[in-house]
Amino acid sequence: MRTGSPLESSLLGTVGAFAGDGPCGPVSVAGVLGAEGTGLGGGLAEQAATTAAKRPTVLRLTPSDFELRCFRMGLTLGIVTDLHFGPEVRYRGKLRKMSHRAAELTEGFARRMREEVHPDFVVNLGDDIEDESREADLARYEECQTILKRANVPVVNAAGNHDTVNLGPEDLLAIWGREGQLYYSFDQGGFHFTVLHTVEEPGGDIHVREPQMGWLRDDLEKTKLPTVVLMHHSASEQDFDDSYWFRGRPNRALVQERRELRAIFEASSKVRMVFNGHVHRNHFDVIRGIPYVTIQSLIENVDEDAPGRASRAHAVVRIDSDRIVVRVHGEDPARYQIEL
Repeated sequence: MRTGSPLESSLLGTVGAFAGDGPCGPVSVAGVLGAEGTGLGGGLAEQAATTAAKRPTVLRLTPSDFELRCFRMGLTLGIVTDLHFGPEVRYRGKLRKMSHRAAELTEGFARRMREEVHPDFVVNLGDDIEDESREADLARYEECQTILKRANVPVVNAAGNHDTVNLGPEDLLAIWGREGQLYYSFDQGGFHFTVLHTVEEPGGDIHVREPQMGWLRDDLEKTKLPTVVLMHHSASEQDFDDSYWFRGRPNRALVQERRELRAIFEASSKVRMVFNGHVHRNHFDVIRGIPYVTIQSLIENVDEDAPGRASRAHAVVRIDSDRIVVRVHGEDPARYQIEL
């Protein structure tokens, strides 16, 4: 089940199909398809018109070219999370979230994407706002999304817990330019991307429940492509003894059904990586062969207290048939490389 209309082929570029073992390793290029078979979510084509005009014409390959192996192709993603548009936030008496600078910091991210990185699309892993009131949240969420679109490439959104305190799914979907659910999937560049909606329920526990679980199983069963999962909360196991935010309360950071989620990922044999935000730090671990990457918040104070120094964290992810390289930029840098 996939929603949204395809982007124009000139935007998407060359798309690879992957299957089975081969000379490229566990995942090898089995063919190169036209872009008609792919698409980001509805309403994104207009965002990418400027970038599309600058890209070279895509060569159309004939069926005989499907025998080509190890054709190097790839995608570049810009990832940002936990932007928290709103007033500054102090925790246990210390300045922790530099939310009052969110617009400025998001402008910097969008400008770097537009002028330097030129990604295929931008991923926003959620918590665009500090929940204040419905009126304030709507205005701030729209401001955040407007600035992100200045990257001049499609924006792929996941919903965070702060985003849905005063706003409903219909509010977010309208701003995203989508219909349907807050979970969805799409194909691009020879990869399948699955966006999950993790929900913070009263009491603070994080859940992914039915019917989304059933949808996820179906989604992974239907795709033939290697898959990247995008979500706000973490499905991995993390020790929070050194966490400002979640020491002594992992239930507010980790999905309760994370073992079931991981079992679904593992059973599919298609999930290559899982990205999340929320935790306000960088973290990397591998569970049963699947890497789980947590990206630091854009506005987290990396100093102990005021006046503060915003992390400016964002990731540039390069994906091709052989490996995924994740570089987290800003005041809290990190680098991860995964061979596929």
